Amino acid sequence: DRVPERPLLHVGAASLSVQVRVLGQGFARLTLDRPLPLRVGDRAILRDPGDRRLWGLVVLDVDPAPLRRRGAADVRAQDLARLDGSLAAELTLRGVVRRTRLRRLGIATETLPEGTVATGDWLVSAARAAKLRRALLQEVQTASGQDPPGLSPERAARSLGLPDPAIVLALVTPPVRVDSGRLRTGDPGVPEHLGEALAALREDLVDAPFAAPDAARIASVGLDDRALVLFHREGQLLRLAEGIVLLPGADRRAADRLRCLEQPFTTSQARQALDTSRRVVLPLLAHLDRTGHTVRLPDDRRRMRVAEPS
Repeated sequence: DRVPERPLLHVGAASLSVQVRVLGQGFARLTLDRPLPLRVGDRAILRDPGDRRLWGLVVLDVDPAPLRRRGAADVRAQDLARLDGSLAAELTLRGVVRRTRLRRLGIATETLPEGTVATGDWLVSAARAAKLRRALLQEVQTASGQDPPGLSPERAARSLGLPDPAIVLALVTPPVRVDSGRLRTGDPGVPEHLGEALAALREDLVDAPFAAPDAARIASVGLDDRALVLFHREGQLLRLAEGIVLLPGADRRAADRLRCLEQPFTTSQARQALDTSRRVVLPLLAHLDRTGHTVRLPDDRRRMRVAEPS
């Protein structure tokens, strides 16, 4: 049956007139006469004021983009058909979005889909991240002949249409690297004889991302803390304290895991969630405190920030 252009919407205790624009088979956009605190998954009823016909509905999106181009309604209907209330579907549709915005819309964000890039409050879908990394590599290669060489994260963000340079830094993977605050390609400024030692440490950390190699392991590959400082400066390792290093981005991965814990959490709970030792978890938590991911409470427990810094 054809839905009238101005039916009544009944949701909870509210009843109001709405304007309907049909987008495709089973989908429609409703424009409300006044705001309502709707969330994804809410159920409601449309009623034809002229007779007794009723339509049941489920809210799929409470903050849709405008329909401006020809054929946009058909494209939007195809997008809506893929929405199932899951975070994966929302990320696929939006590409780049704030975690806090998704929460306001009614989307749970505690468990991130595989391949999602998270930095501060921003989330980037795996598919969008792959496209952005390819575009970033092209931008950096184009800027390699500039003086100074390389590309600033701010300029890269503008070129890629990203709202925050922090997203650019979170997307950096070889052959792109961060050198003295600029994005470059090519071999990092690490002496050649240290390359094998660096590869050995990185291989150790692939399967156990929070099991920082101990002093004996570092010495066995021919490194000392001065070399670790160099690797940290070149963006090859994340140095948390003297003799304690993880892979770049391990702090963001740790924050994602700790966000799944009941808040606030103890140091012991964090150690177990990260499957690491007290030797590593203490400087890692201190690093998360400094970078604004966690808040240390008076009783020495911690909680994740509701909206993390970008």
